[in-house]
Order: sequence, then structure tokens, then C-alpha cells
Amino acid sequence: MTTHTRGLAVIVFAAFTTAAAPAASPTAAPAQSDNLAATTCRIDLQATRIAGEPNAVTVRLRSVPHPGVTITAYGATTQWSAPIGAYATAYTGRGEDKEYSFVVRAGGPIEALLYQRASPPCTTRAAVRDRNGYDGPDVERPTLALGDPKPLEPINCAQRYAPATTLDAFEPKYPPMAEQQQITGVVLVLVSIDEFGKPTRALIQSSPSRLLNPASIDAALRSTFSPEIFRCHTVPGDYVFGVFWR
Repeated sequence: MTTHTRGLAVIVFAAFTTAAAPAASPTAAPAQSDNLAATTCRIDLQATRIAGEPNAVTVRLRSVPHPGVTITAYGATTQWSAPIGAYATAYTGRGEDKEYSFVVRAGGPIEALLYQRASPPCTTRAAVRDRNGYDGPDVERPTLALGDPKPLEPINCAQRYAPATTLDAFEPKYPPMAEQQQITGVVLVLVSIDEFGKPTRALIQSSPSRLLNPASIDAALRSTFSPEIFRCHTVPGDYVFGVFWR
């Protein structure tokens, strides 16, 4: 969603990151965080289909997998899991960005994946999708064979999986001092959304100036969202809310 008003464009988009960590009160949201990685779960997880292999998917991460992380694959009526082992590293083709990937293989067709870390708590989900132009190149990847099969309750709903979306983006006012200094650029805010779509916390992920941070955080907390849907249930998560000041 993009809106424009008097030199300001608010660009809102959801990242592939979700988190299960407790959220702080919106009024206590800091204008800048120097320890963002320790307080949030910023794992860009993607799961892409492999042609002719419904029981296997390529797992793509934009950050190095943490030790002790478990991958769980969800099928229609069964789930399988195993700790992450080896992975391949490759440049994505977009500057210096890297992709950390491996193949996951289960005992049946895979619909979605869950990345779970115990400490600090981090839970990230991704529905399986087709490859697109943003995915990294083909490389030799190790295979992670999942086991420990457990039955799942069958689900039946119109939308089994869906990413979080922005319903209404709040448009902030240009901070007077930033406007006087003609400061422009994109502020990326990591906003926590509960299972009802209510923003509960916002932290600055990146910013061209601290002068833009309070208004950008306020915009994230005043916006309204639709939460992620995973196996027919809404789930909480951390998402990227971008504000383009110009």
C-alpha cells in the first residue's frame, strides 16, 4: 500500500519475519534500538517448491541459522521436524546480499514450515510457494531429512495461509527540524502485531536520521493491520513497516 501527501509517501509492506517474543507497550517503544537483534526475531524465512518433488522444498534464509534451531514441516495431516544442520551459502545477485539455504525432505507433501529457536525465543513461519525472480541462484545444497512424524488435526477453511497485510497506513507529519534540514530517505520500522492485527510494539530497524524516528514509530503504531494466517489460525508476528520521507 502506498499513499502520497505533501512530499511524504508512506510505503507499507510486510516482511517474511514473524516472532513469538512478548511485546512491550506501544507507549514505551523506543525511538532507536541498539540491540534490535537480541530483542526481536528477524528471520527472513522462505520455502520454495522443487519441481516434481512434493515431499521436498528449498529453505532460504537471509541470515545465518542460529544454533539449536528446529525446522518443522507441516503437511495436511502430519508434521515432521529436525534440528538444522549444514547449509549452503550463495550471493543472491542483489549486491552483497547472501542467502543461506538447504533442502528439507519429509515423509509426505509439505505445505508450510516453522523455524523455532528456544533462546532467545523466536518462531518464524512460511507457507510453501513457487520460485520467483527474487530467489537466489541454484547451488548445491545439503538435504535435511525430517523425522519424528506427528499427526495433525485436519483443517478446513477458505484461506489456510496468508501473509500479514496493512489495512490502513497512518500518514505522519514531517518533523519540523527534519523538514528544515531537508532530510529524506526511508525509515524501516519493525512493528509487532498480535493475533488480532493490533500493533503492540515498534522498533527502528534502519533510518537515515534519528529526527525521523519518533514520527515513523508513531505511524506504525497508529496503522491497522490484518495478521498472518497459518493453518487457518491468525498468529502474531514482527513485520517491516516502511516510511519514505521526501
